[in-house]
Amino acid sequence: MILVASIEHGQILNKMIDESCFISGVNKEDERNKTIKDFISGKIKVLIASTIFDEGISINEIRMLIIASGQKSSIKICQRIGRSLRKSNGKSSALVFDFYDLGNRFLTKHSIMRHNVYKNQILLLSFLSSYFFSHGFKPNR
Repeated sequence: MILVASIEHGQILNKMIDESCFISGVNKEDERNKTIKDFISGKIKVLIASTIFDEGISINEIRMLIIASGQKSSIKICQRIGRSLRKSNGKSSALVFDFYDLGNRFLTKHSIMRHNVYKNQILLLSFLSSYFFSHGFKPNR
């Protein structure tokens, strides 16, 4: 899954990435639900979503998350990472990618802020990992 901040960015990535689908608030709810179902089933390989996926979406099967939008809010960052941390059969981990943007001073500042959120959340993530494993969430080997 790739999370973007703007519709234009999502549309550009969708054109560039084979077997992808972009959804945003422009899409009707039934269309978004069908797209999510197709993503879960594997029919859609890459789901690109706008900020509509920042809250209220639970897709347990996400194994890789690419955060392709700058954000500096620790709450938004944690919500976005949380998209990939949901428990699912056969899933013991997820990859999360973010970008350290040196394009301009504002984006660099946002990247540093996100880096600090990630660094400071390691203890929280360790706790959550321990919690999941102590409650029966075990990796398949």
